[in-house]
Amino acid sequence: MAHLITTAIPTDEVAISFLKSNQVKYPSIDITPFVAKELYNIYIFSKRHFICPTDGCDAPVTCRSIDPSSKNKPTFVNQSLSTNKHSSNCPYHPNNYLSVVTNEAPSGESFKYLNSGEIISDLSLAHGFQPLDNTTTTRTSSSPVFTSPTPKKSKKTTSSNSTKKEKK
Repeated sequence: MAHLITTAIPTDEVAISFLKSNQVKYPSIDITPFVAKELYNIYIFSKRHFICPTDGCDAPVTCRSIDPSSKNKPTFVNQSLSTNKHSSNCPYHPNNYLSVVTNEAPSGESFKYLNSGEIISDLSLAHGFQPLDNTTTTRTSSSPVFTSPTPKKSKKTTSSNSTKKEKK
């Protein structure tokens, strides 16, 4: 699987001329999925009217969840999942995936508590979300407190010799 397609070029002539005439707001004709959603139904007429932004690659791309009624965020995906249509020099070609991942520097993103600044975990492009190796648990006001569930009390069985009130 290749890495995420972050931009695409619309194939509708109306959209291309609009983007070229508004270069202050849209400096390039390759647009993000959010811009595609903004231009949908006005300048872009189908979710399938996109191509790969790489020079020399004309692979068809779909903007999923482009409809304004969709509650999901829009994303670009390949139109054909069974047949790869990206050129061999395209970074979105599946054979180029490993070289893209290994050549990129770590993003430096991490999750940390806002009050204490303690880092919870780092994000790695190669390994994804993993907790830090040197994690220590400290109880501070900014740290979440996790409690284990209390064991349930066992029900006492009544003996057969107990007396019951009789209804009159």
